[in-house]
Amino acid sequence: MQRLQAWGALFLVLLLAGCGTDRDELVVGNQYEGFITVGAGGTQVPLPEGKWRLVGTSLYAARREIGGVIMRTKQRRVTQLIDFYVPSDELMKDTKYWRPSYKFCGRKDIIYMGKSETYSSSGYFKGMGWDKQDCWGINHWPMTFYGKIPTHLLALRDYVEKNDLELPVTMIAAQYRRSGREKFMSLNYYFNPELEGFAPPQRAEWRTSDWHRDRYSRDPKKKAYIEKLKKWGAEWHARVDRGFRGQLKRGGP
Repeated sequence: MQRLQAWGALFLVLLLAGCGTDRDELVVGNQYEGFITVGAGGTQVPLPEGKWRLVGTSLYAARREIGGVIMRTKQRRVTQLIDFYVPSDELMKDTKYWRPSYKFCGRKDIIYMGKSETYSSSGYFKGMGWDKQDCWGINHWPMTFYGKIPTHLLALRDYVEKNDLELPVTMIAAQYRRSGREKFMSLNYYFNPELEGFAPPQRAEWRTSDWHRDRYSRDPKKKAYIEKLKKWGAEWHARVDRGFRGQLKRGGP
């Protein structure tokens, strides 16, 4: 049994890393800087300045999609998280599975939608969704881990508990979605508002949270905080765009 588990872990690492030498090997516990090259098509996940630790990965949808979560901490408090979803080589071999559409780009109930572009299908994706998606926005996320969630986020929960870290009740996320005829990328950058002096919301549930779009603006400080994240999100969009195209360079802008 131990030998089978060892081979299974090795297979997972190899599949996540891919065959190309230009991809980063995703090893839980390792730290990364600048960006991570992962999945099919040379997709790059841009990282804000500093070192980020990988705490969980997952393969789902019959090994067709790769998920991962990386984090930063300070004084045993989780300061930032990033989770990502990119296509694997298995997906690129099976275009019948391709999932071009993603509901986030059409949402009207989040705090802010900074950009939302979808292009009607023609031929390749006819009847399946969109050829292209390019959107980003601000949303609040309860860190409750209830319901059906990806394996890499369960790994995040376990890592936090094992290392006695403090995870906020709610994080504010800048979310990005890019997709085209060849690949897709979904990125979520989570920020800890409690580090800015905000008290945990009285209710953790998404619809009743103090950070819900129908409530946050009643507090001038929360409104100013969201405006700051809007500015960051708009500026970061350019790096997400370059990462989607595989154009980021080590030590470059």
